[in-house]
Amino acid sequence: MGLSVLHGDIGTDCVETDRSSGITISVQYECRREQFRTLGVPLRVSAGGGRHVGIAAHLDLNLNLEEPFIAFSFSIPIGTFAR
Repeated sequence: MGLSVLHGDIGTDCVETDRSSGITISVQYECRREQFRTLGVPLRVSAGGGRHVGIAAHLDLNLNLEEPFIAFSFSIPIGTFAR
C-alpha cells in the first residue's frame, strides 16, 4: 500500500454526436476537457489456486477524490508454480 499521484485530462459536459459514412454509423462524443491532479491510495488484491494449471482473480482499486476506479481481471497461470 502507498500513495499515487493521478494527473490527466477528463471530459466533462459531453454531448453525443452521430456521424455516418456510408453503411457504418459511429457514435462519438464531444467533450470539454479539464485537467486534474489528485492523490490516491492504490490497492491490489489477488487470489488464486491450482497446482500446474490454476485460476486467479485480481482486483485493482485506486481510491481518490477526483477519479476513483476499480478494475477486475482473471488469469490462468500454467506451469509448476505451487509446491
